[in-house]
Amino acid sequence: MLEGDNRFWLRPCIIMGIALTVRLAFLFMVVPIDFAWDSYHRWQIAYYTLHTGLRHGQMWDLFGMEYYWGILPELTEAFLLWLSKSSSLIAFRIFNATIGSASILLLYRICKKYFNERTAFALSLLAAICPPLVIWDTIALDGSLGVFFLLLSLCFYERRQYLCGVTLGLASMCRVEFYFVTLGLCLCYLVFERSGTKFVPAISGWLTVMGPYLWFLQTRTGDWLYQVRWNYLCSMGAWGLSPAWFSESLPWRLMWGIILFATILSLVHVYRKKPPNYIIWALFLGYTMFQGVVYTVSVTRYVALHDMFSIMLGLQNIRFVPNYMFAIILAPVLINKLRSAHFSNPLGRVKIKRGQVVSAVIVAFLFAAWLYADAPVCNSMSRDLKSTWWDAIDRSGLLSHYRGGTIIIDPGWPQVTYYLIQRGISHEHILSSLYCPEGERNQSLAWFRKENATWYIHILGVSSPFPELDTSGDHPPFYIFYAEHAMRVYKISGES
Repeated sequence: MLEGDNRFWLRPCIIMGIALTVRLAFLFMVVPIDFAWDSYHRWQIAYYTLHTGLRHGQMWDLFGMEYYWGILPELTEAFLLWLSKSSSLIAFRIFNATIGSASILLLYRICKKYFNERTAFALSLLAAICPPLVIWDTIALDGSLGVFFLLLSLCFYERRQYLCGVTLGLASMCRVEFYFVTLGLCLCYLVFERSGTKFVPAISGWLTVMGPYLWFLQTRTGDWLYQVRWNYLCSMGAWGLSPAWFSESLPWRLMWGIILFATILSLVHVYRKKPPNYIIWALFLGYTMFQGVVYTVSVTRYVALHDMFSIMLGLQNIRFVPNYMFAIILAPVLINKLRSAHFSNPLGRVKIKRGQVVSAVIVAFLFAAWLYADAPVCNSMSRDLKSTWWDAIDRSGLLSHYRGGTIIIDPGWPQVTYYLIQRGISHEHILSSLYCPEGERNQSLAWFRKENATWYIHILGVSSPFPELDTSGDHPPFYIFYAEHAMRVYKISGES
């Protein structure tokens, strides 16, 4: 019995060990500095929520986007900041690496249940070193936590419908597109099982989490669908829009139109055949169908073909992380459908199946490709962020000349806020120019005086209450102190 227990735990321990080791090695050795701009924005929300927002019963941000994304990852990061008594986002990065590794274990358990142990072990090894999964599990974003809850819901799907609904609700609190995916999974009880007695507990579990969450959004923003309207319906039509957006993005739309059509056909096939593992296909095909609708009919424009493939490879868009899970599940399944063929090694002692050889080759190739291509690119982006922003702050001399007062920063540059706080500037002495009234110059200057502003970090091209600062030279009471690339550091003194 002891030997059986050891075998039961051996493979999961190997999988968890490999996944976590690869992620932590990548985090500390390749990207010790998080290269994702959004990571610092989410950190800013978590940090200011912890130190300012909670006492007012709300989230907080210097850019007015505290409710734009799901709030569960930011609240988790705020808790980790409080627990570690630190202002660094490293705790949340380690948390993501751990929760991402736990997702690999869930993949193993799910696929062992619905396929077989050999397939589960193969796909888990693939997921443990899959470059996009490793990358996104080691930066401080929300995808790892959301995917974890999505996969956890599959573990509860058959026997614990209420818990399934609860975990789907938690996933929805991480990423807004999971609203649609999780409701679709709840509907699977009606579509595939034709069972209201299973659907009701599932949707009740979802509402147990999402009911208070949507009420919270309503009371804080005045719109319980705030994230859907602004994160999807608005941003899809506002970012990167040009008069020629349709013709420029046509290749991208055609590609996604084909994917959408193929996905719908696949879902119909799964519905008609209803295989025992239908819920796995329903989850990932449903998510792909949702993406197909968004990227086919929205006005988001991605022009260059190389940009499209870069996005699909996962270096630019965390929304594709669940797709990689699906691809990883699909690969070993296809491999295992090959006819088993035994052949002897040169010593004639060990017989190996063709599928095992192909799986090993794929794993080795992915790992080698990651080390050769993705790791240097990510390391370069990590170093670029430091040299572009943090080193520029040090070179400016602002920190050595700071003698109190408020530092005003143009909105949208949370990596600057992050570095100033790491260097000892209190969050109470950092404010965004977003809150400064624009239009009448005297009113804007009065706001700066009221806030006791002594420094202003202006980024060229960013909306500012003082557009004249985009030109060179002094503009009293703003006196140029340091300029590098797009950053301008102004000392504020005297009256205009």
